[in-house]
Amino acid sequence: MTTGPENKLTSNYDNYFRKKLLDPNFCREYINSALDELDEQEQNADEMLVTLISCLKDIIYSHGGVDSFIKEFQPTVHRQTIYKLFKYPEEEKRKHGPEFLTVYKLLKACGTSLRAA
Repeated sequence: MTTGPENKLTSNYDNYFRKKLLDPNFCREYINSALDELDEQEQNADEMLVTLISCLKDIIYSHGGVDSFIKEFQPTVHRQTIYKLFKYPEEEKRKHGPEFLTVYKLLKACGTSLRAA
């Protein structure tokens, strides 16, 4: 394991980013930016779902993980459902992805939502 300056920079950025994800406004921008980028690349719905799940994972882990997130936000989604959501590799998420309502409920619990432009 190296402890060079590049690792310290990465660690500092990761800590900064996790702190920013505690702000619902930043979360909205983070999710919107990710979806806008996919839209510009003309990605399909499966890619967008994988991206949303990745964003949710970042947000939930910035709050201390699934258990802490559930205690703080009390989403109407069971703990096991969230763990299952993050369990599958990306290609499996496309085949066995979550219901849209699960993703929507988690977004809402984070203080974000999907809205028509």
